[in-house]
This record gives sequence, C-alpha cells and structure tokens, in this order.
Amino acid sequence: MEKCAHFIHRGQVLERSMGLRGAFRDRPQHIFGVVSELLPTTVIYPASLAGWLFVALEGLHGEWLGLPSRPLVTLAALILGIAGSAIAVRVMERTRPARRKSLELREAAMPPS
Repeated sequence: MEKCAHFIHRGQVLERSMGLRGAFRDRPQHIFGVVSELLPTTVIYPASLAGWLFVALEGLHGEWLGLPSRPLVTLAALILGIAGSAIAVRVMERTRPARRKSLELREAAMPPS
C-alpha cells in the first residue's frame, strides 16, 4: 500500500512539474469520503490476521469461564484482527508524510543519471 501511495504521489509531482493535468493530479483523493488506497488495507489485513489467529487458536477445546471455547476464540480472533489493522492503518497514515519527505530528500541528493 505504501508503494501505491508513493507512486501516486510521484505521478502527481511529475505531472505538476510538466504542467500537465493527468490521471494522478485529477485523481479523486477519496470516493464518498471512504474509498482510497488504504481501504484494501482495512479489509484485507484484519481478515488475514483474524484467519491466522483462528487457525492458531482452533486447537483449543473445552470451556472458558463456563462457555464453549470455540465462539470465544472466534470472537477474540476477530477483535484482535480488527484492532491490529486499525493500529497499522493509523500508524501508516501518521508516518507517511515523514517517510515521503525522507524519500524526497534522498532522491534530491542523488546525482542525476
């Protein structure tokens, strides 16, 4: 997802420097205020993490606190998957400007090819 966001940004920079209005500069930032390049991250990562947690914890049998363990394991995997994904997306969003600036400074310091 970070590469996708970086390539979009670089495309916008190139179009701006050439004075063009193209697919990168005219691209909607968010569709309906929700859909962006981070949306797949919020769907795929929690599903994947929850699935792996479920597989890892599926071998547990019996009861926890007098309740069957299977629904509790499923619920725990789902909650942990969603929480882990939300944290990852928030960290990506907050640290993206600093990473982008660092990358631009490195690119500017490179000799032209």
